[in-house]
Amino acid sequence: MINRYHNLIVITHWLSAMVVIGTLGLGMGVLADMHNSNPDKIDVLRIHMIGGMFILIMSSIRIAVRLWKPVPSCDHFENPWLNRAAHWMHILLYVVLLGILTSGVGISVLPGLPEIVFQGIGQLPSTFRFYPPHATHGALAGIFTILLLLHIIAATYHQLIRNDGIFARMWFGRVNNMQKQ
Repeated sequence: MINRYHNLIVITHWLSAMVVIGTLGLGMGVLADMHNSNPDKIDVLRIHMIGGMFILIMSSIRIAVRLWKPVPSCDHFENPWLNRAAHWMHILLYVVLLGILTSGVGISVLPGLPEIVFQGIGQLPSTFRFYPPHATHGALAGIFTILLLLHIIAATYHQLIRNDGIFARMWFGRVNNMQKQ
């Protein structure tokens, strides 16, 4: 059993975490309340879309490395149910995040946002509500926010209450094989 994640997984995790939080904040806190006729919307959309593309690239790299390199076990609890729950929670985080990214691409492509936002060709539609991926994107962002908060609470609980050094697994250092105790 190994004791920590590969350094490339660590890098992509922490870079993604920062950009995910910022992108969620822009989407749910700024874009959701900004009318499409607001001239500042294109600038905020540009940042939001670049963030989404960055997250997609980082997540793809992280998933590829996870499939290629061994990862630490999720067996932290004496209770096998809690170990399975932790494993499935991580999978659910990936699935919901990929759903957000996929629906974001749909919202982008259908009204031609790449040309509008990055090339200045055309104008924003009056609303995005009529594009099918819009509702999915918003709902999944809300679900992901809840999952992310649970993830942060669980990691903090492990680190501060259980004192099991969980953050060392997702930090830099040499990946060592260890015997299960």
